[in-house]
Amino acid sequence: MAARRSGNQERMNLRCEECGCTTKPARGWRAKIIDDEEDPEVDPYVVCFCPTCAQREFGQSKPRHRKQGR
Repeated sequence: MAARRSGNQERMNLRCEECGCTTKPARGWRAKIIDDEEDPEVDPYVVCFCPTCAQREFGQSKPRHRKQGR
């Protein structure tokens, strides 16, 4: 993920681990925590997947229900 500062806000661009495409956070992107138990010297880290790659790698995501008032 690449960070850019804009005023008082920090904007993040996501980069897909599979295809390398980048975008601002949007619906359909998935993030996974990678924790290599075989190599305890490597700290867990997060990787992102674009909607197309996420569906291919992990299948259809379950829809989230929004709370009323949002």
